[in-house]
Amino acid sequence: MTRIQTRPAKVAIITGEEGQFSTERVGGLLDGIEGSGLEVVHRINGHWNSVGGYAATMHIIQQDPAVSAIFAANDFEIIGASAALDILAREDILLFGYDGVEDALELIASNDITATSMVNAQLQGITVHNVLLDVLKGRFTGVFVEVPTEVVSKDNVRTFLTETQKLSLDIKVEDFLLTTEIPQNLVSKHSSSLAYEILKQVYEPIGIEVKLEFVPYKRAVHMVMNNRADGMLDNYRGVASNMLIPQWHYAVQQVNAVFKKNSLDWQDSKALIGKKVAWVRGFGFERYIPVDTLSIENTYRSSALKMLAKDRIDVYIDDKVEILKTSESLQGEFDLSQYQFEYLATLKLYPAFSTSAKGRKLARIYDQRMPVLLHSGKLKQLYLKWGYPVFPFDN
Repeated sequence: MTRIQTRPAKVAIITGEEGQFSTERVGGLLDGIEGSGLEVVHRINGHWNSVGGYAATMHIIQQDPAVSAIFAANDFEIIGASAALDILAREDILLFGYDGVEDALELIASNDITATSMVNAQLQGITVHNVLLDVLKGRFTGVFVEVPTEVVSKDNVRTFLTETQKLSLDIKVEDFLLTTEIPQNLVSKHSSSLAYEILKQVYEPIGIEVKLEFVPYKRAVHMVMNNRADGMLDNYRGVASNMLIPQWHYAVQQVNAVFKKNSLDWQDSKALIGKKVAWVRGFGFERYIPVDTLSIENTYRSSALKMLAKDRIDVYIDDKVEILKTSESLQGEFDLSQYQFEYLATLKLYPAFSTSAKGRKLARIYDQRMPVLLHSGKLKQLYLKWGYPVFPFDN
């Protein structure tokens, strides 16, 4: 969507979570527009993410359709705002972000976002290094050191884009090779089918065929990282590098530790110290366990639960729904009444994409199409169809 360049009168601000970053960024904006005649009619928390920016923008436009510009405390929120305005077919609202993240730069290049304030992270690091040296040598006499930002708009954005990003803006995509873990039983097939149908609804209505290939989870990671597949399902943010994680998740998991009753004196995760703890290979749950364990990775959920039943491991960690449904498929080999569940973390599930131009294009399409499915009600219909117990966008 191309934003119409008009002078705004009523403006809305999407803030971040309460704290110094949000206060300083919003405060700087308010100082900058003081005396300009612009009227701030809304301030709403976007929670620093695109889903929050989308929800905030929907609320803003519902309350005051005459808003003509939206400023956000970071780029992720303004990316969500752009998705909301696309759905509402509002081309007349100017959108301004902050940070200069890659996804926002691409949307500036395609006229979906008006501008952002580019933060030079490298210059920030150099400045901190130099200030620290001055402090150690007794030369630092200041209090505040400013690191300048740069406004990035349609006029100069291509100078900030990588060659891969530039190619992704023009490349035509006709198919999508999607990998996911091998379904060993009804449980994995159940969860993969929900995610697979979501991805089909994202891409196939716009002419992109989704091709599914089943491989072990860790192999799927390597295939995407090495550009031998375009993307994969069931990824946690931050687990693997060299993959693109979009802004929109499609599911939420409640990660639990399960163990035989009375086998651990559970007060908190410290009970796992020195224990044999297993999870599916490649999931990277060690990031959420702040203690030393004897970690064991399994290819399949069913084999991990069998190991737990036979006392070959002390604890198994996974999404609680997956544990419950896997145990049902074991037909008497795993008696749930003998086990205790303890909550560890709530994690969002995302697809992951290759870093190729095609992968970047597919990730951008995903982030543009997911809010369309949410707004139309089709996303919730898929959750109801597959009987998934939690719809991740109810709130």
